[in-house]
Amino acid sequence: MPDWLLAIIIAAIAASGGWLTWLTNRRSSDKADIRDLRDRMDELERRDLIWRNYAQRLRDHIYAGSPPPPPEWPTDLYAGKKR
Repeated sequence: MPDWLLAIIIAAIAASGGWLTWLTNRRSSDKADIRDLRDRMDELERRDLIWRNYAQRLRDHIYAGSPPPPPEWPTDLYAGKKR
């Protein structure tokens, strides 16, 4: 076997190893990004529920003909993640 062919085979094996390492790291990074996006989405859904509940309380307050002040502002709106 010529020396140049052996060098090409070794270079191809090394390149494929590098490519596999890159691919594995990218997939790990993608999983972390997806996990972060899910956490953000959970937080947005939690806040959306708080807003909807507060809007309903305000509507109930108005329809009942209650005088000012309106219902208290939701204190847990900006409290952060609750787990």
